[in-house]
Amino acid sequence: MSPSAATVLRALADLAPAASARVLDVTRPGQPLFWMPANSDHCGWYREMDRLAAADLLHRDERTVRRAWGVVAGAVEVAGGGTRKVRVPLLSEPVRVEHVSHGYRIVPAGDLEITPLVEDRGLAARLEAAPGLASPRWLASSGAEDWLRSVAEAAGLPVTGVDRAERSGSAPLPAKGLVLFVGAALFAVRDVAGIALGDR
Repeated sequence: MSPSAATVLRALADLAPAASARVLDVTRPGQPLFWMPANSDHCGWYREMDRLAAADLLHRDERTVRRAWGVVAGAVEVAGGGTRKVRVPLLSEPVRVEHVSHGYRIVPAGDLEITPLVEDRGLAARLEAAPGLASPRWLASSGAEDWLRSVAEAAGLPVTGVDRAERSGSAPLPAKGLVLFVGAALFAVRDVAGIALGDR
């Protein structure tokens, strides 16, 4: 007896990827953003960096570690009266984490990419074509903040403040409002602290 067309279509629908939701938080429990010096590709020995380096080595072909250039962080109110944590890199690139003397070196391993929250792909392409993005000292330039504000606005993230202070390690982030952090941070695109459900 062969299955009906409806049964086959239902089975295929169950296997098809679901529509992607707006991801407002790239962090996971035990995996906060790790802030780096804005104008350096080196950082010292930290437990968080050990985890990222191990994940990079273990999942070498997947490019699990990314560097963010500019982050919107805080919280937004959601329907029903609750709040939702926000940790959105506005510009990111896949990187490799290499052991060197006195710490780690971060090496670019792919193309720069604007947050997928910018749904207008034409606008995203124009923003990505801006000269000098993520070059040495770019975050210190006067145009970087304006560019990052433009991306945040296009992503539907109404920024209420800007923080240009140098941060390091896993410094705490605001729990209210949305703040644009003009800095560089590392994050993992998958769970590197435990085993993901799909890997079991």
